[in-house]
Amino acid sequence: MTLKSFKDQKAVDAVRLAQIYAVAPFIFQGISAMNKLGIMKVLDAQCGDHGVTVDEICTRSGTDRFAVRLLLDMAKAADIVIESDDHEYILSKTGRYLASDPMTRVNFDFSADTCYAGMSHLTEALKTSKPSGLKELDDKHETVYQALSTLREPARTSWFRYDHFYSDSSFKYALDEIFKRTTPHIVYDIGGNTGKFAAQIVKRKQDCHVTIIDLPQQCAMAEENIAKQNLENQIDTCPCDLLDSDLHFPADADLWWMSQLVECFSFSDNLRILKKIHSSMKDDAVLVISSVFGDAQPNDIAKLVVESQSLYFAAIANGVSRFHHLKDFSELTTEAGFKIIDTVENTGLSTSMLFLKK
Repeated sequence: MTLKSFKDQKAVDAVRLAQIYAVAPFIFQGISAMNKLGIMKVLDAQCGDHGVTVDEICTRSGTDRFAVRLLLDMAKAADIVIESDDHEYILSKTGRYLASDPMTRVNFDFSADTCYAGMSHLTEALKTSKPSGLKELDDKHETVYQALSTLREPARTSWFRYDHFYSDSSFKYALDEIFKRTTPHIVYDIGGNTGKFAAQIVKRKQDCHVTIIDLPQQCAMAEENIAKQNLENQIDTCPCDLLDSDLHFPADADLWWMSQLVECFSFSDNLRILKKIHSSMKDDAVLVISSVFGDAQPNDIAKLVVESQSLYFAAIANGVSRFHHLKDFSELTTEAGFKIIDTVENTGLSTSMLFLKK
């Protein structure tokens, strides 16, 4: 529950939650160790109420007794596992989600592999407006987006798995909403990343041509994926830096598409990009922005996840961005010269869509 006043929370609940936050890094790393050592896999393989003993976990995971007992004791106290009177262990409902729920695993691995070390630099990042935590993953680039193609493993795999999990879930809904309102023949995919959306739209509408406009590193990855699917005749790329002051967008598109991009830029940089699009767009073209907005989440848990993950952008991604709020961003589009003709919330996981015209 999101508190509305100081009196909404009982003292006993407050102190419990405060202590959970105080030891949260220990619990998180304990769960991570259980994953890496195969202990969670052993527990997740158990069906129903039939548990598994410490000795069985040791044998099946190849982990010594000290480590297994240490982690199980932590997990029991955290209500991740349940110990029976016969000293057998099963996963709790929370443990089941941590072990095998796709969204929970994607979020957990992104936190563990991509963000955990870098988040320790959050204070420095907030003071300097620089992604100070990026050095834990890459020491050659200024933003994570420039580094994605060469990011260290397992951070790279977990980053793309996280990014694609949320974007992929919204693409079908997004295409349904787009084709309700327009029949585009030329599409500009701004920040097209690996080309997943571009591939989906041309497969659904074969007379459509898409140009992916993104950093050279991302365009190179997209071109590989396009070639694998034999879509070179329908999709091309335009490598560029969206913040380049000399950049001028082409102007032929019926549809301009931006998915999970606005959170990659500060408010002021988003305004610059939107104004560039506005100056290039045909009068009858449509701009569609698909993004995760912190104030447009369906429940308190989703809001907590989104607002917490916003810190990653400041600490690691670029130092200056976040998951923006829909109210604030809507006002920004007006400042850039657009009018919102429609807003569609909950298209996929946590995502909202804005349809805009000049």
